[in-house]
Amino acid sequence: MKIVFFSDFIEGKHQIASVRLNTIFSEISSRNKLTIITDKRNGVSSYGKTLYYKKVNLDSIKKKLRRKSNIDSTSGDYSYRSVYSTKKYRVILNFKNTFNKLVMCLESSNFIRKLINYKGKVEIQKQLNTADLIFITIPSIYSLEILKDARKKIGKKTKVVIEIRDLIINDINTRTNKSKRFKEAEDFIFNFGDAFILLSEGISEHYKKNINNKPHAIITNGFDQDLINSINNEIDVSQNNLSLNNLYNKKDLVFVHLGSIYSGRNISDFLHGLNLFLKNNAQYNGIVKLIGDLDTQALHDINNFIESISSSDIKQRLLIQIIPPMNNKMAMIELSKADIALILTHKNGSEYAIPGKAFEYIGMEKPILAISEDSNLVNLISGKFGVCSVHEMKEVSKKINQLLVMQIDYSLKDQYSRVKKAQEILSFIDGLN
Repeated sequence: MKIVFFSDFIEGKHQIASVRLNTIFSEISSRNKLTIITDKRNGVSSYGKTLYYKKVNLDSIKKKLRRKSNIDSTSGDYSYRSVYSTKKYRVILNFKNTFNKLVMCLESSNFIRKLINYKGKVEIQKQLNTADLIFITIPSIYSLEILKDARKKIGKKTKVVIEIRDLIINDINTRTNKSKRFKEAEDFIFNFGDAFILLSEGISEHYKKNINNKPHAIITNGFDQDLINSINNEIDVSQNNLSLNNLYNKKDLVFVHLGSIYSGRNISDFLHGLNLFLKNNAQYNGIVKLIGDLDTQALHDINNFIESISSSDIKQRLLIQIIPPMNNKMAMIELSKADIALILTHKNGSEYAIPGKAFEYIGMEKPILAISEDSNLVNLISGKFGVCSVHEMKEVSKKINQLLVMQIDYSLKDQYSRVKKAQEILSFIDGLN
């Protein structure tokens, strides 16, 4: 079978959630002819044939258009004509309105389709035309725009499988709720797709009316067992994977969070809860390692927390380290040194997807503290691989105490390995024929 795998993201960038894709590529390419179509900026793959397209940077275009026309975004109506050119395309905008309407025009799907500009367009369309199956992974929608442009070139017998990792329109990135482009993308996938893979029960429940009676399956993320084995062979894991009794008796408790903290992921209640725990348990010190990008709000929350600490004793016993993003292997090595693995979710809007880091934590056999009320995450973790706390500092403190004495059985963790998940995907694909 010839499979074309279409995605903005492939493994190789630390901030990309779909980190398991190389394992899927490996499994697919061992049994099928594989072509990967992607944006080279977001990683490379050694599996199959890879074709790259060049993504248009809308933010850059907006800045250049504003600069060319000398428009203040707060000004009133104006007569406007601007030409934006590159070697590949030329676009002329001509209308009378505010700058905000210009931005709306830039974000419209018709405008984006005019700007589609990628090397090897003929070859990409040829690959799509000769494919037996096209596999798309979203919520990134740029690949959908290219597919809209190429859909008349796609063979009539070609199956289209769409993997939905998270909602396209959500309450975290609120601009998606207001954008016609995102609504069009959401409508397109359910008309265009023949079958669907959903990464959680919550996503499946949300989209069940859209999917209707089309084939679909829930296949979660997973952990990279090969990488974990490699790390375990390189370091003395006996010093890192301590028994829980030793964890209870430790003096320094190391909390590690992998990944970005953005748009209100609740770092504040965790820190205040940890502060309360340390006040009530003088035998412990706390070391918090935040590995990844932190937005302005997260940094502001951390700064406010530090300023709120009145006890000089706590200041001596609590260390917060903000560590820049690193490659996946280095991040997993840092995780291997943790006592407790941390998951922070938003207070609202994150209840559909399960963070991919949860499976990495399970694979590395690290007790999980999740500051989350999201039912999908709670069902995965609570009482099995760790504890989940509501967004309240007293509860966070209580859950840390519970976690220190919790007995965790990792004997069934292999059901969450990426190889297992890749095999589930292939079985689903085979069942469509």
